[in-house]
Amino acid sequence: MKKLKKALCAALCAALILSTAALTPASAASVRLMIPKLSNTKKGIQINMKKIKGVKKYIIRRKLSNAKKYKVIKTVRLHTFIDKKVKAGKKYVYSIEAVKKNGASAAQSGPRAITRLKAPKVKASLKKDVYEYYGTTELGGTYSPALSWNKVKGAKKYEIFRQTITGKSKSEFKKYDSTKKTKYEDYGTDSGSYYSYMVRAVNGKSKGAFSSATAKKGYMEATYTTVTLNKECDGVTVDWEGSTGARGYKVYKSTDKGKTFTLLKNTTATTIEDKDVKIDGVYFYYVLAYNSDFISKKSETNVAKIRFKDYVYAVQVGEEKVDPMLSKLYNQYMLLGKMTNTDYHMEFTSDDESIAKVEIRENDDNTYSVVFKGIKEGCTYISRKVTGESLSESVLSASNNPKAKIKVSAEPVYDIRLKAGETDEFYEADGLNYYYGDFLKTTVTSSDESVVKVNNDSGTFTITGMSAGEATISLKAVMDLETVKTEVANYEFKILVE
Repeated sequence: MKKLKKALCAALCAALILSTAALTPASAASVRLMIPKLSNTKKGIQINMKKIKGVKKYIIRRKLSNAKKYKVIKTVRLHTFIDKKVKAGKKYVYSIEAVKKNGASAAQSGPRAITRLKAPKVKASLKKDVYEYYGTTELGGTYSPALSWNKVKGAKKYEIFRQTITGKSKSEFKKYDSTKKTKYEDYGTDSGSYYSYMVRAVNGKSKGAFSSATAKKGYMEATYTTVTLNKECDGVTVDWEGSTGARGYKVYKSTDKGKTFTLLKNTTATTIEDKDVKIDGVYFYYVLAYNSDFISKKSETNVAKIRFKDYVYAVQVGEEKVDPMLSKLYNQYMLLGKMTNTDYHMEFTSDDESIAKVEIRENDDNTYSVVFKGIKEGCTYISRKVTGESLSESVLSASNNPKAKIKVSAEPVYDIRLKAGETDEFYEADGLNYYYGDFLKTTVTSSDESVVKVNNDSGTFTITGMSAGEATISLKAVMDLETVKTEVANYEFKILVE
């Protein structure tokens, strides 16, 4: 009997010891597991514990990731706490115990780790995009938001969050990209909208505090403008590419060679006609796109210039004239057909062959020339038509097969008229230099410098009328690459100095 009493006593003592051990943090088997949420904020590491009924307090223990023992850093009654006594770049491990009013453990967390990552300080600006043309660089009409920030201790990479603001519509900040660098340029923006950014540092599963949102940045894309003789040859047509996000366009015009501009028209279209022009007048145009928030900037890339004539090609009665640009175009199509074994064909016809004829002539070097011949005085139109297998609708469309007015005169026909002492830019050379850049070697010479003098020292050529008379300006352009030289242009202009 005594032995039985001793056995029962030992069993009760053992049960008491086990129940007491269950209340300590080391014995989590008899209490439920609590999973706290750790996050970096601007003030420190925030700890959010699950609110548990009957819990009086939370005991927060912390250690460095390489330390062996925890230390109690705070006992709190609320289920949230910000640990401000942490150092940037250090990894901390936390263990939380929820305690009831009677001192018993209600819940115990396992170790939870986080690296202290501070919020970076972000600056934002707009950077003008740069494009490359044949080895030369040029500023375009678009911009990209450029971000930069300080290096954050402990960061392995940075996440970039972006907000889009279009008119009165504003999106939420969403993760947009990530980088290991401390700068970033966003090439994925559209003109006509604002963008704001926030950046946070990342180290594995540890996410840093968000930076403050940057000031909103945006732009309106500059238009690319072209000016051509209109179909009736009684004015010029101003065309431009539409800008994303634009609600309208303001067209400006200069009659003093680009010195001053005045508003010509405000429109929602992407083309207008200007009939307020005079023969041999020089006109400059540019177009600005706008919406309720933006207006694009004027730059050299969106300024178009034209010397207005009521004809595109001019010959005298009985004169034959080779057009080098059309000849080059025709040869390109012929070469394309040979390379692809496709039947490409380009033909030129005169609406009135009693006034002017157009012919395609084969040269000795297997190239072709487009020749205009004046028959009698008057005006007619030259039509160009392209046909061929597998050509796209855009190539076959009327816009790519235009009509051009040709003038036949019994008197000399001058491409440019000047007064003695007047200086004018030679615009026909500008386009070549724009497209081919530094690789193009262009020379412009005068047949008689006592009548017309040519400045041949830079890419922008000028001509000056010296004394009354006639002269011929010759333009030659050669693409000079390291391995090959190709003639791009070789033609003449007739000049009259009055």
